[in-house]
Amino acid sequence: ADPDDVIELLRAFHALLQHHVFEAQGTLDKVMGDGLMATFGVPVASSADAARALRCARAMLAAIEEWNAERAAIGLHAIRIGIGLHYGPVVAGNVGSEQRLAFEVIGDTVNTASRLQALSKELGVRMAVSSDVVAAATREMGEGAAALSGDLVRQGDVALRGRETTISVYSLA
Repeated sequence: ADPDDVIELLRAFHALLQHHVFEAQGTLDKVMGDGLMATFGVPVASSADAARALRCARAMLAAIEEWNAERAAIGLHAIRIGIGLHYGPVVAGNVGSEQRLAFEVIGDTVNTASRLQALSKELGVRMAVSSDVVAAATREMGEGAAALSGDLVRQGDVALRGRETTISVYSLA
């Protein structure tokens, strides 16, 4: 592939997904090649962070479907994404040195979300969501949570690299 075409594709891809992060009141933590990491509730937690993350993920998936329809109409290949969602505490702050200092989120929650994203590919699903996200969204939304999590299907308990305990995982039906 032509390098300029690859860069143009990545820019369009990132712009599309970043729009949904900001629309859901998330924070774009970092862009990494063909991926990105968003946080909700950093630096200030709210009472709707898990629900906003779930809404954002759904909006991203819908946007990719729409973009793929446009791409197919002009003979281009579909773009496939996998999303990992986890909920929990993070360590947040400026990390680095005098030469390069960056605000980062680190910790088990971040690592688990990353591993869930990788798991989405292994499972062949578009989104791998921890039971912690489902529980938090249910607490946040009460009876309205069914609209956000009603079509999630339990995939079972999964052992993720670097975790001592298994994690219960859901995906879209």
